[in-house]
Amino acid sequence: MKDETKFKVKILARLKEIPGLWYVKVQQVSVRGTADILICYKGQFIAMELKTDSGKLDPLQGHVLKNIAKAGGTAIVVTPHNVKDVFKEILWQDY
Repeated sequence: MKDETKFKVKILARLKEIPGLWYVKVQQVSVRGTADILICYKGQFIAMELKTDSGKLDPLQGHVLKNIAKAGGTAIVVTPHNVKDVFKEILWQDY
């Protein structure tokens, strides 16, 4: 299993534990550039693009995240390095 896939499995397991949180895991065969996980939590739309610490954001992914932020959503690249901060700041939960 790839490192990014292992990371995604951990994130999804944690998201399942948060009451009232809705999410969808976007499949690889979907529209290019779409974030890995789309979330709605407490009225907030959140797009998470998951990357390993060495992973690079594709220009199309960056474009999509920028458009989500322009529309008022939260768009964030989540890595093993920043995941704890993301859960605390965006989801108000511990990872």
